[in-house]
Amino acid sequence: MTRQENSSLHDYAIGILVFCLLVLAGISVVLYGRFFIGLMFLFAGIVTVIIVILWYRLRKRQYGRLAVIIITAAACAVIGILAITIATDAIVHAGGVIPRVPGESGPVPSGPAPWDPPDADLLGRQLNDTAALLTLPVGGFEDGRVFVSSYYPEGFANYTLVTRNMTPTTVELRIFPVEMARSSAGHAPYEDLNVSITPDYFVVAADRSYTAQVRVNLTSGRYDETLKLLPYYVQARPISGDRIIADDWVLVYAGGAFVPGVSGFYRGRAHLLDSDRELTIKAGETGNATFLNQPGIGGTGFVQYNLSMVSGRIDMMPMREDEKRPFPQGMEVTISPNNYTARSFGYYPSVITVKTDPDLPPGDYHVLIEADGIGTNGQCHVHVLPPS
Repeated sequence: MTRQENSSLHDYAIGILVFCLLVLAGISVVLYGRFFIGLMFLFAGIVTVIIVILWYRLRKRQYGRLAVIIITAAACAVIGILAITIATDAIVHAGGVIPRVPGESGPVPSGPAPWDPPDADLLGRQLNDTAALLTLPVGGFEDGRVFVSSYYPEGFANYTLVTRNMTPTTVELRIFPVEMARSSAGHAPYEDLNVSITPDYFVVAADRSYTAQVRVNLTSGRYDETLKLLPYYVQARPISGDRIIADDWVLVYAGGAFVPGVSGFYRGRAHLLDSDRELTIKAGETGNATFLNQPGIGGTGFVQYNLSMVSGRIDMMPMREDEKRPFPQGMEVTISPNNYTARSFGYYPSVITVKTDPDLPPGDYHVLIEADGIGTNGQCHVHVLPPS
């Protein structure tokens, strides 16, 4: 390969790199609403161009062809981002509300009907009904927080509805401000915030999942010197009258101020009850402990527990597989319920039962509880005493 050909390859490689960085910047903003990440990609692209041009000048090489390649790459990236934006809008407004199986259909809303006010107390009881949450259609946010400021004025959160055995129908959605999380009492619109959900209805079929996007736009610098946590309520209603558990809250963090610890507001927690971190039983007896999951806001998801015995020295999580051991003969450990669908602000206690045989050797046994879907683990220290 000649020196000229090698130089041409370098020029085209730099052009491709710049194109990719600019497209990633656009995708980060258009598809994911991540303005900071988009700016990072854009900054990386600009820095790349500056470094390359300075290098060419230092080496006294001509960079006219490189400049043409970079300008062409930037133009193609802009065209690509515009195409992605147009295609995304088309999918959200059309494809996102059509069942994914050809031939399925359902009623389409003919006009806005009056909404009944939501019952937050009823929702609170439903959120703790683990049996219903495993069988009924469920909707909610996996991450119910949206951060906006005058520097990053737009943000979004994804709402997902899982239909399960739901009859084909239309599910309508609306979002409105409330006084506080866990409440359905309406509040006047929060100033300088435009909040919407798109699409605002799904034509659904059984055993499908549908996603809507809550978009938040801050139109001023009103909150720059502070940080406000502004709650909104998403209400879902099926035209068919099917019973569903699909209302949820989303929290808008509006402002540019840094407030230590604020990210922990309404955050969930999964843990052993303090009184159950250690169990003392005699060989041949049975003991119980409670592992409690309180998801907080944005806690919708499937949870499953795995139990194993470990040495008791937990330095890092997740625990490596080679550090886990089966329970010894004469010890049986179970947890119930072992799997369920969690919802925002639910309350899900699971009972750990430790059953021992009289011939189990006395000693200390460490039970590891791994909670898939939560990302939190716990450890129960079981002291086994000699039998009476």
